[in-house]
Amino acid sequence: MLAELPRVFAQLSDRRLVAVFLKSIALTLLILAGVWYGLDSWLSGSSAPPLPVWMQRFWADAADWAALPIVVIGGWFLFPGIATGVMGLFLDDVVDAVEDRHYPRAMAHRRVPLAEAGLLALASALRVVLWNLALAPIYLLLLFTAVGPLLLFTAVNGWLMGRDLLEMVAIRHMPRAEAAALIASNRALRLRLGLTAAPLFLVPVVNLFAPIIAAALAAHAFQIIGKR
Repeated sequence: MLAELPRVFAQLSDRRLVAVFLKSIALTLLILAGVWYGLDSWLSGSSAPPLPVWMQRFWADAADWAALPIVVIGGWFLFPGIATGVMGLFLDDVVDAVEDRHYPRAMAHRRVPLAEAGLLALASALRVVLWNLALAPIYLLLLFTAVGPLLLFTAVNGWLMGRDLLEMVAIRHMPRAEAAALIASNRALRLRLGLTAAPLFLVPVVNLFAPIIAAALAAHAFQIIGKR
């Protein structure tokens, strides 16, 4: 999959991909803002522990600001799940742009209904978010190893994202049961796809484009399977 990265980067200026980028980033940031608002409201409304009167004000201010670093740190690790889920809603446009430019004779013939795409996107986002939340204690333990959290992040999200992204592309070409069988028989490729895409979410600035890049890589990965 690394060999496909230059072609993906060369296409990022495609106006169709730029439009998807703006829509997906706006929606992802809106979701994170909603999480921050909800967490801030919950912390501000929670009852304070027994404190001296002079510390009550400090508690209120601390509770009000505590949500921001939690969302920033948590958002850094949960961003792949949320962004991949959001990308699922706009995947048709990304895959169309990639196939139109590189595989015009093998373009998808099926437009995935919005409801089906939404359910797949939601399932993908929940899987990634819940797995990363479940592994949060291990992330904290690995902080002392410096690179441990990054390696775990890449392994877990690469494993999850590779399957989900490939499935989102495959169902545009074939019935869902056939897509599942195809993905199951190409575990090595889907893992390479995920391990190529996941580290992009860790690089500042690049991580903003990572959902688009990952979706485009998935389109190339499906065509690699087709050539076989």
